Amino acid sequence: MAGRVNLANLCKEALKILADSDDPIKLIEDAKEEAGKEDPWSRKDVFVNDEYGEKLGFPGMFRDFIEYKGWKIIKHITPLGHYVLIDSNSIVYAKYLGPNWRGKNLQLFLELLISLAPIKEPTMIIYHVVTDEEEEIKGGCKRLTEENAYKKFPNSIDLGSGFFAIHPKDKKALVPLDKFFSKIAVNQQYECVELLCKMGAKSVHITTFDESKDKKGGQIKAGSKELNFEAGMSINSELEKFSELKVNFKGISDFTPDILEKSVWFKTNGEMKSILKMRLAKNTLIEQDVTTEVNETFKFDFKAAANVLGVVEADLKVDYEKATKQKKNFHVIFGE
Repeated sequence: MAGRVNLANLCKEALKILADSDDPIKLIEDAKEEAGKEDPWSRKDVFVNDEYGEKLGFPGMFRDFIEYKGWKIIKHITPLGHYVLIDSNSIVYAKYLGPNWRGKNLQLFLELLISLAPIKEPTMIIYHVVTDEEEEIKGGCKRLTEENAYKKFPNSIDLGSGFFAIHPKDKKALVPLDKFFSKIAVNQQYECVELLCKMGAKSVHITTFDESKDKKGGQIKAGSKELNFEAGMSINSELEKFSELKVNFKGISDFTPDILEKSVWFKTNGEMKSILKMRLAKNTLIEQDVTTEVNETFKFDFKAAANVLGVVEADLKVDYEKATKQKKNFHVIFGE
């Protein structure tokens, strides 16, 4: 490879990639394989638990060259300029010849390793909302007072002190980190109720089904309730608590033709579009079903969230699995 490079910066970049990689060994092996195709180089791999010891196969003096999060590239002082790659557990993963032998083997290896690294999606931002000015902020989080949190994310509900992530469909709202998926599901269900209310529905019968019960989905029986609803009224706790809910409306239309374009969850929902079409055509006698469900992770970073909350990833995945297995059916009735 032609051109002058800063070998130290190349080493730093490669070690950062290895330290943050989910599978650093595969990345190393892939880079070694590619390097072997392009240029002759040392293929003697050594796996030992001795940090600098003579078991490396060529005793002599060593000095640290670059280190990042425990990963090291160490230079062995010899006329040939050997370099050794050691991980955070002091295990040697690769031994290869440096730039003093037939050109640029180390540079070639590092450039290939960097080029082969998968591009990582940026991790989600976690906000630590505090109600006490003296409260210590968890590492890796962005600090927000409750007052500023509501200013920055005005669509948020019941923030209080705790850890939050940005709503995947509404950048003006925060969602509690520990119940991210269940809260997202309720948010979707609430918007469904509010849209039906604004379009002039008389009532909606909400039933919860669990897809894990059987192939068709078994109805969950965990209490029922009937209530009257007006736009803006909070029924999130009822949507969470009851598996069966009868919601009555006043039957008064209060919407514009672009109501779904302003929606968070139902912009492209076929069932809701069908209802809107009939309502715009002044059809008052409508009886139809709408289904809500959560069926993706929204790039939620389970590892980062578990680290902040001090739990294991499995705990957070319970909430995800529960939310994705349950569907809500909204049987809505319009009429005179």
